[in-house]
Amino acid sequence: ALSAAPLSTVVINDPVHGHIEIDPLCMAIVDTPQFQRLRKLKQLGGTSFVFPGATHTRFEHSLGTCYLAGRLVEALRTRQPELNITDVDVLCVKIAGLCHDLGHGPYSHLFDGIFIPAVSPDTEWHHEDASLAMFQYLIKINHLEPKLAARGLCNADILFVMEAIGGPLSATQLQVDLTPYLSKMADDPNPSSTRVRTDTGPQSPPTGPQGEVEEYSYQSRPLAKAFLFEIVANKRNGNDVDKWEYFSRDCHALGIATSFDFERLMKFLRVVYCNGVPQLCPRDKEVSTMYDLYQTRNSLHRRAYQHKTCNIIEHMIVEALIEAEPFIHLPGSEGKRVTMSQAIHDMEAYTLLTDDVLTLIQTSDNPNLRTAQAILRRIDQRRLYKLVDYTHPGPARIESGKLFTQVDAKAIATQVAELACKHKLVPQGQALEENNLIVHIVTIDFTKKKRNPLENVRFWSKSSPNVALKVRTTVANTFMPQQLEVQYVRLYSKNRDRALVQALKRAFAIWAVEAGCQPPNDNHSIMTPSNTPVKATPLLRARSSSSLVKRNLTNANTEMDALLASKKIKPVALDTTDLD
Repeated sequence: ALSAAPLSTVVINDPVHGHIEIDPLCMAIVDTPQFQRLRKLKQLGGTSFVFPGATHTRFEHSLGTCYLAGRLVEALRTRQPELNITDVDVLCVKIAGLCHDLGHGPYSHLFDGIFIPAVSPDTEWHHEDASLAMFQYLIKINHLEPKLAARGLCNADILFVMEAIGGPLSATQLQVDLTPYLSKMADDPNPSSTRVRTDTGPQSPPTGPQGEVEEYSYQSRPLAKAFLFEIVANKRNGNDVDKWEYFSRDCHALGIATSFDFERLMKFLRVVYCNGVPQLCPRDKEVSTMYDLYQTRNSLHRRAYQHKTCNIIEHMIVEALIEAEPFIHLPGSEGKRVTMSQAIHDMEAYTLLTDDVLTLIQTSDNPNLRTAQAILRRIDQRRLYKLVDYTHPGPARIESGKLFTQVDAKAIATQVAELACKHKLVPQGQALEENNLIVHIVTIDFTKKKRNPLENVRFWSKSSPNVALKVRTTVANTFMPQQLEVQYVRLYSKNRDRALVQALKRAFAIWAVEAGCQPPNDNHSIMTPSNTPVKATPLLRARSSSSLVKRNLTNANTEMDALLASKKIKPVALDTTDLD
């Protein structure tokens, strides 16, 4: 009789990476309801309403990250056999790449970044927390413990996967127990669910020029294998396969070209000790490739992720979810029914929470959902909240470090509304309600706020491959723009009436000057004919066919010109790279 054929890898034809191979144990995870849920979560949230091609999901991104994680760890094992990377290490890194996004909610970052803080402001929760909870729930509910144990994984390895996703954890957070299954394995001479991996890696050089030894908090692998935690989620400098994957896939879907070449970077990465800890370090000649990584992230945020229209559509989706929150209930554990915000603590209910919740709202006959349905209908009919104008903090604010925060948004909206009333800008017959205004504070940087991210990267040279090198500050600064952190203050109006929008534009201009920001009209006048001298231009006056509106604005125009003169405001030319 023929013996059963061993499990083989599955080959998937991916539009970004070509034909990729997925380990059979990874496929056992893929073929579960908890992982298949990712098919119903758009990678870029509401971005597809502006970029029609951006309909890819967390499902294909997770498969791609699994593939790249496996390629990188295998390349390191081949390149540096002294690292003693085991088969179990390789498998765990692949699983971490596969499962790192299990915890995302509807429309991805919209859910944990905006919705949860709005409905549960006292809850400290991020999608990584749900990824760890969902990973353990997935193993238990689908009875995968025997398959994990059969491949040589123990409890320490499950903790390793979790730490590779979410950072240092405590063993008390481990809820999966492989001990009974390891004990049944006849080929395991010394089964132990709590054994600590003692594989040795490259020997640490003496402390001294390398600096003092860093604190090491990971529990599942010894210090010699600290570099393994930088493959999927690099907390040190952001150079990880998760970014490599979503840069490639997002640019492919958005139709945005990128110069970042992760294939080249992968060939020039090696493990080098720095401050007593082994780190992933690129070759010294790849400084420009690392710059491309950070520049690609910045460019994607400016051009797509923080696009003014994408942001307001996602805001409207959140408003609809908030309105629907008390009336949408999902079946959870022990027969309970929970709301969307409660589902983050109940993985049985969270498994059912996907982008489909919007369809559930739209097709419901519950009269309590009429407001939410009306908001979603406005999105479908492209009657979006109107962008009134935007501005940037002025030089004085930037130099003093007094940038705005999300806490300031509501106060700014109130101040603009008060200025519109004070200067009698609102047309007669129009009511300006405070909740009609929305302010977005958008800050875009290079991952490290005002710090140059290249300062957190260590390199190696051909002549000294085992010595960690830091790029000179003068060299690092030549790659990055002078201003590493750019902030936008955007004002939107729910009421699209043209006269009202023009009045709000005027009030926002007054607020911007008083708040130490650049006059908004300068944002739109960054260029001038070469034969025309730059001159101070008055702030944009509302143009309306209504003589009534013009009369209301006459006094305000005079006051504004006087205010500009007293403040000695001059137009500031902006770098075009800072604009969406």
